[in-house]
Amino acid sequence: MAQRMTIYEKIKEVLDANMLVLTSQIELNREIVSIKLAELKEDTEEIKVHAKETNGNVFKNVEKIHRLEIEQKENTSFRKRSWFFIGTLTLFIVWEVVSKIFM
Repeated sequence: MAQRMTIYEKIKEVLDANMLVLTSQIELNREIVSIKLAELKEDTEEIKVHAKETNGNVFKNVEKIHRLEIEQKENTSFRKRSWFFIGTLTLFIVWEVVSKIFM
C-alpha cells in the first residue's frame, strides 16, 4: 500500500505541476488579451478620428465627381448638336456650290 501511495503522490505532484503551468499560462493569456484589447481600442479611436476628418472630404469629392459627370454629359450633348449644325451648314454650302456649277 505504501508503494501505491508513492505512485499516487507522484501522480498528484505531476498534476499539481501541470495545474500550476496551466494557471500561469491562463494568466499570461489574460494579460496578452488585455494588452491586445487596449491596442485595438486605440486603433479603433484612431480610425474613428480619421473617419471624422475624411468624411467631409469624401462627401465633397463625391459631389465634385457628380458635377464633373454632369459637365461632361453637357459637353458631349453640345458637341453632338454643334456637329449636327456644322454638318448641315456644310451640306447646304456644298449644295449651293454644286447647284451654281450645274446651272
